[in-house]
Amino acid sequence: LLGAVWHDAGMPGRTVSERFVGRERELSRLAVAIEAAVQGRSARIVLAGPGGIGVSRIIDETVRRVGRLAEPFQIVRCRAFAPHAMAAYAPIIEGLEPWLASLDTAELGRVVGPWSEPFARLLPTVAARLGDQAAGPRHDAIAPERRTAWLNEAIHGLLERDGERGPVLLILED
Repeated sequence: LLGAVWHDAGMPGRTVSERFVGRERELSRLAVAIEAAVQGRSARIVLAGPGGIGVSRIIDETVRRVGRLAEPFQIVRCRAFAPHAMAAYAPIIEGLEPWLASLDTAELGRVVGPWSEPFARLLPTVAARLGDQAAGPRHDAIAPERRTAWLNEAIHGLLERDGERGPVLLILED
């Protein structure tokens, strides 16, 4: 059956408690990084671990706590679950698209900056809003082996420009 999901009635569904227990050390380190971001310092943290040990739960808790802060963060959460099930940038598109769609046209143009062409190619829904700013033949002039770097530079620039107005929490989750 296409699209059917198998569920073992003997296995309980996932239950998540509102109360978060344990992982105080990890949450403390995340709190320090978040405070640094609030103060304008760029903090980078990698949370890594094998599946099932609670990394996603720590991320969920961090997002919840950041959402309660007085200083608003822009949260961009990019998730990739099944390897090879999505296009290369699908998780990035999933994270960026709702955020960029929520911006007014002037702010969209500001955060995209000079990188409108790669974003127009990456996010067709944003391309229409960028108008003539998105048109450009640069992609064809870039060597194929440099196109990934071109897109990565555009994403980095977008996060930097948005970070000028407030902290950004970028989550790349597999």
